[in-house]
Amino acid sequence: MRVTIHPEPEDNFDVGLEGVLEHHFHLDEAVVIDTGDTPAPDSLGLVASQVALRSLSNDMGIGISWGRSVAAMVEQTAPTTEFAGLTVVSLSGGVGPVRQDIISNTLVLRLAAKLHAQPYTLDAPAIVQTRAAHQALLHDPAIAPVIALGTQVNVALVGIGAVGEFSTLSTMKYLDQRLLDELMGLGAVGDICSRFYNLEGQTVVSEIDRRTIGLDLPGLKRVPRVIGLGWGSEKIRAIAGALKSGILNVLVTDQSTAKGLLDYL
Repeated sequence: MRVTIHPEPEDNFDVGLEGVLEHHFHLDEAVVIDTGDTPAPDSLGLVASQVALRSLSNDMGIGISWGRSVAAMVEQTAPTTEFAGLTVVSLSGGVGPVRQDIISNTLVLRLAAKLHAQPYTLDAPAIVQTRAAHQALLHDPAIAPVIALGTQVNVALVGIGAVGEFSTLSTMKYLDQRLLDELMGLGAVGDICSRFYNLEGQTVVSEIDRRTIGLDLPGLKRVPRVIGLGWGSEKIRAIAGALKSGILNVLVTDQSTAKGLLDYL
């Protein structure tokens, strides 16, 4: 299915790059815009919200991850009463000590309010301290049903994170230097829902993966429509790996980032 966006006059879509990315990465749709003088989070968040809304119909489940790109999408989503029976589900643990504005539970509540949908939050950290805590939470009656709902969503809206000291997981203190070194040593270049993969799109299994709460990459791949959001030169390798994984059906990015992806065709 191809979603058609009717752009506003100020939008500048690069149809050529979109076609190249769609063809080489077998996407239903790539949305590539030249952000011009508009801040990237504003313009890309708006386009991402348009793609998301055009993917919805009544009685759907919507899963969302966390991070700055997903927050930009939620911020730019206009309130609507067009749909009935929607649910919005957190796909990743949604509590943390900092940046409450970009954690998944906050974004679930905000998006659900705008869509007049039923929110389901995942009241656990994205990454817990021990395997024992991980196993206990997976069987917790407040957590297990939300994880199960995440496997049944129709549309997933996910940010694409890069691996590095600048990444959201690092700045939110989920990754210390030891874990970061371990992931990089295993070839990890990016993450979706705090699940890591390499440049070829293959899952990277590490100690941190065994302590992560939320949908895993095989589960995400079974979601009918996965819309990936990511931009910036530091994320090019992460986005390339995500595209090669076959998880994404749609990519929303900017022109500069898309040009960098051409090196990975």
